[in-house]
Amino acid sequence: MQVKDIHKGGRPKVIRPDGFYLALLDEYQTATIGQIAISRGVSKATICRWLRIARAIAAQQGGAIDERT
Repeated sequence: MQVKDIHKGGRPKVIRPDGFYLALLDEYQTATIGQIAISRGVSKATICRWLRIARAIAAQQGGAIDERT
């Protein structure tokens, strides 16, 4: 019996432009994770995950990286 690859497992990843993440990093300079989460209607964990991606993008582009966690 052959197994067909019909089940991909999980929700597809949403691809956002780099500008989205860099704008988030700029916003993080003046607001807390909780404030950003409330304003965007997502959880603090999601903001942390997005900030991790934003820092990686900034590092690739040679930009300054915020050291706050």
